[in-house]
Amino acid sequence: ASLGVHYSALEEIMQKALFTSFFIIACATFLANTLLALKYMHYDLSIRCVPHEHRISSEAIVMCKEKVPQYFLLHAGFRVSTPQKGVKIKRLTEKPKAHHFGLAKEDYPFSELSSANLYKITAPENTKQVIIRYAGVIYHPLERVGQEYARGFQSTVGTVEPRGVYLSTSSLFYPWFGKRLFTFRLRPYLPFGWSSMTQGKKVGPDWHCLHPQDDIYLIAAPFVKYDRQEGNVRIAALLRKQDDTLAEKYLSVTSQYIKMYSELIGPYPYSK
Repeated sequence: ASLGVHYSALEEIMQKALFTSFFIIACATFLANTLLALKYMHYDLSIRCVPHEHRISSEAIVMCKEKVPQYFLLHAGFRVSTPQKGVKIKRLTEKPKAHHFGLAKEDYPFSELSSANLYKITAPENTKQVIIRYAGVIYHPLERVGQEYARGFQSTVGTVEPRGVYLSTSSLFYPWFGKRLFTFRLRPYLPFGWSSMTQGKKVGPDWHCLHPQDDIYLIAAPFVKYDRQEGNVRIAALLRKQDDTLAEKYLSVTSQYIKMYSELIGPYPYSK
């Protein structure tokens, strides 16, 4: 009986020690990730896509190490608001220019024909976080590029439609504060049976990207997904319909290119 009591006590001590170790590791990981995110601007994005209406509705929580920048751009098809007390967001009637973002004219990535609205944030001094809500239509039909070639292709700056979703910085589907690096978390809400792809690692329903970026892509459709692990890298192919042979070609060639360029210029730095 005495041996049993001592064993139970030892087991309890070990369980507490193990729990404490896990707790410390979890806290350290969270703190490290938070510090990394604060080194750059960080977006926390929730985006609901309604393809048959060509519409998205979104909330962006923007966190900065310093004060939140004064100006940002969003797609002209959006209505914009904020639930944040003490913060006001006003759409300006003037055309957005490079000087609003501290850029030289040749460094400004949008033309005067871009579907962009300019917004100004008024907030208390040293405000480092702002919540921006917006909703509206993004629908730029595909346009043919390279018509002089027999194999010309089609392109769009961004679209939300029943065939799929393609969004990037050119779409201005998230608040653009100028040419700067940032990290992000993105949670897409999609129709049943759809899947998504963007930068970073998939954790549950969210995409987490802690490598600094200068663009965010969101691609979604009712894809058939093929993937496999190659060392530390997850390789994936998203097809419109099931085609095992084609998927294997994509996966194999991608694996070959990763190995080749890793030997030439250094190890592939991302997880997928």
